Amino acid sequence: MRDCISKPRRRRDDTISTRDEGHGRVERRTCHAMGDMSYMHRFKDEWPGMKSAGCVVSECIDYHNNTDTTETRYFISSLESNAEKLLTSRNIGR
Repeated sequence: MRDCISKPRRRRDDTISTRDEGHGRVERRTCHAMGDMSYMHRFKDEWPGMKSAGCVVSECIDYHNNTDTTETRYFISSLESNAEKLLTSRNIGR
């Protein structure tokens, strides 16, 4: 599934980013949502009802510990492809 989402394609993904600051940290979360499920055709039998897929990239700078971390989470969803809604979804964006 990761290859279907992360390989560059000639498609237009829906993307949104947020930035939060506090407690000596800065966190940026970026959601790339893909609604064109033709790239995911080999998974349609395993995940009926799949309407979108994508990833959330979380980047965090912790000034107290002087550390930078980046985490990428991939997802599939029965929700329509809408990066803003997916990023604020409790199960996907956080």
